[in-house]
Amino acid sequence: MRQEEAVTRGELVGRKVDSETVHGVPGLVRAVSRLNPTAVAAQAGARTMTYRQLEVRSDAVAQALRDCATPGLPVVVVVPRSTELLVALLGVLKAGLPYLPVEAQDPPARVNQVLEVAGSTTALVTAATESMMAAQGLHTIEISSLAAGAVEGEPEPLLEAAAEQPAYVLFTSGSTGAPKGVVVPNAALVNRLLWMRDAYRISLTDRILQKTPVTFDVSGWELWLPLISGATCVLLSPEEHRDPVLVARAVVEQQITVCHFVPSMLREFLRWPDAARCTSLRHVFCSGEQLPVEVARDFVSTLTAALHNLYGPTEAAIDVSHWSCPAAAADIDVVCIGRPIDNCVLTVLDENGLPVPPGHEGELHIGGVPLALGYLNRPDLTAKAFVGAPEGSSVKRLYRTGDRVRLVDGELEYLGRVDDQVKIRGQRIEPQEIEHHLAAHTELNGAAVVAGKVAEDVELVAWVQPASADAESSPLFGRLRSYLADRLPAAYVPTRFLIMDETPLTTSGKLDRALLRRRAEERLTDGRPTPAPSREVSAERPLLRELLRERKHVTRQDPTPAPLRAAVKQAADSSGAEPVAAVPEGPHRPGNPGRAGAESVGTSKTAMDVPLPDGRTVRCPQATDAHMLWREIFESGVYAEAAKGIARGETVLDVGANIGISAMYFAEQADDVRVLAFEPATDVFGCLVENLARHSSAAQAFPYAVADQKGQRTFGYYPLTPSQSGLYADPRIDDQLTIAYLRNRGLDEEEAAKVCEGIHAPEYATVEVVTISDILADNHVDRVALLKIDVERAELDVLRGIADDDWHRIRSVVVEVQDIDGRLDICSNLLAEAGFTVSHQQEPWLADTNLHTLMATRL
Repeated sequence: MRQEEAVTRGELVGRKVDSETVHGVPGLVRAVSRLNPTAVAAQAGARTMTYRQLEVRSDAVAQALRDCATPGLPVVVVVPRSTELLVALLGVLKAGLPYLPVEAQDPPARVNQVLEVAGSTTALVTAATESMMAAQGLHTIEISSLAAGAVEGEPEPLLEAAAEQPAYVLFTSGSTGAPKGVVVPNAALVNRLLWMRDAYRISLTDRILQKTPVTFDVSGWELWLPLISGATCVLLSPEEHRDPVLVARAVVEQQITVCHFVPSMLREFLRWPDAARCTSLRHVFCSGEQLPVEVARDFVSTLTAALHNLYGPTEAAIDVSHWSCPAAAADIDVVCIGRPIDNCVLTVLDENGLPVPPGHEGELHIGGVPLALGYLNRPDLTAKAFVGAPEGSSVKRLYRTGDRVRLVDGELEYLGRVDDQVKIRGQRIEPQEIEHHLAAHTELNGAAVVAGKVAEDVELVAWVQPASADAESSPLFGRLRSYLADRLPAAYVPTRFLIMDETPLTTSGKLDRALLRRRAEERLTDGRPTPAPSREVSAERPLLRELLRERKHVTRQDPTPAPLRAAVKQAADSSGAEPVAAVPEGPHRPGNPGRAGAESVGTSKTAMDVPLPDGRTVRCPQATDAHMLWREIFESGVYAEAAKGIARGETVLDVGANIGISAMYFAEQADDVRVLAFEPATDVFGCLVENLARHSSAAQAFPYAVADQKGQRTFGYYPLTPSQSGLYADPRIDDQLTIAYLRNRGLDEEEAAKVCEGIHAPEYATVEVVTISDILADNHVDRVALLKIDVERAELDVLRGIADDDWHRIRSVVVEVQDIDGRLDICSNLLAEAGFTVSHQQEPWLADTNLHTLMATRL
């Protein structure tokens, strides 16, 4: 069929090519391995794997699956991003079975839903994920030991793979409250991979970055495209895909030539200085969300690589259309989703299922080889979504995408959705699935979830109607977050909750989501601060510009270290306030500001209200500190593992609470959690009290430092970097630490040093000190679910302040350790001797520093 005929019928027809292969993806990989068996197929950190090793190890997996897996059922794969992941997936396909990826981090309730639908009996796991699958009743095969035991030799003969044989199953959000599994056949996957290999001339010289979680379909081409092309698959370490600095570093260090970004992540990536250094890139692909024109322009102004916009739902193999951006920013007026890939038909139909003329809006339908078989064990949903094509179409079967498009000059332009489905950081979400769970919550009479645009980001917003008119919003919102997090993947948990006094309806009596969306955007953008313009630093250095701008806004006192007693007295005399001297007799509950400590620390009046990404506002001396703490705690989950076991009514000790972000986090882990938060710096303590009053009313704040002996100690307070203040404040050490951190965030040495100029000028004062044993006795604490310590080189003092007969009261400990003079080993040994199982890790943003997170749990 000629292209012109297709367009007049409302159809676009991709190039017709022979994409069949007798052995499916394993056959394509085998063709490469025969030619270059010793070439590097995959690399993960320092580990590499040749094509021959991949073949032999995956053969061992395939044989094990033939021996025990149930024919026809998906094999669950719970393996983190690694060379073992490739071995596992290829082994499943060689066994003639479809693979079903599962994220170990997903809530057990969600995993259970997926497994119930899939009916799987077998799982490929690691030592870390074996127990979670065994608990679900699946037969587990530990991939590392199996692959390691594979004997080098000739690869085994391959099974034939029929075109309609399922290759993989991916679960997506369902509007009925349950996820649905999309079954994609061999022919669709092979067709998609061969199209991309040929269209972009992928070859053995390419190094393709694999960074997308395997539960997303984009991971399919990142994993398989290099292996069918003789290229190298470079696997980013787990979780590093969330950090644009680490992604840029990987591209530069590994000389990556091809990679993928969700548009929102590409926008963030381009903000960092290291993006311009990624000159090895040939092709960058975007999909998962609408690519904004301004992001495309920014990209071509920053990099010489070609930028391509791809489009495709999970119900077709990865992507079904493509469009390449012009090389000049001035030529980018619109971003299209483009034309169909090979053997694909795209047609635009009206609400009656009839073709619309070019230039008119309609719903995009997909047909041809890329189509999925349907939804696993859900013929009812399959019949609704996969429909017959209109008379005269070149195909018989179409998938209704729900996406509004129009055809302009032979290119498809995306216009939006016909329903309420949204994309959040590339993940497809049905708001009704979230609403289904909220409807079952006993504290709500109703709920509606919408996606609102806040600044440049799209965020999920939950409007809720509390069952009780007396319900306090902040504690309720915290309970709702925890409730949803126990049932849904993290991306499904709304970042904002708002009270809905009444349910707005349209004239037809339906929920007016458009009105709720507008109201949410108005509420969330109201009062947001406008960034100050840059005066000294190039717009190409956004982090440096923001840090220097904020530093200017802080009113500095005399930076020379000096006791502050006279200054406090003078301030009190001039204001008529009572001099601060007495030690408070007890904790400060929210709403009771109380008095400071033995001597005020940090008396500059620079506290400000700062909005957090989740919609809450906190009081803090420095906005940078607030944002950094929120990202580390709520977004990166630095305390997530340690906080897992916190149950209703238990006690958490937060030592080094700062402004209360961590205390807020712990208080939300279960109902009635008792958080005792300790912070000796007066300015910061005042913010802590205010923030707990706003967001965690059951918590208690204490203006004490915690160490090994009760009494008084000298405390060094940094007005410009309050979170680095402490009993061992040392400007030289803290300068070095901050410079290393900023280097990890994209600044070079000179820029980082510029930011650090003068920011570590401590103000010294005497503070009251207590021990953990004092705290337990004075507050009648019999059991501690979690002891969190973040005290800037005083961590060993805190641990040594726990009496021998008090250790048994503490179930788990999480502590930031600055490894000076072997302190990491000393702390680890101390905890091990107290009966804990100890592990430690270093967060990616702390690379090249001596900061580690040490976790200890009771045996």
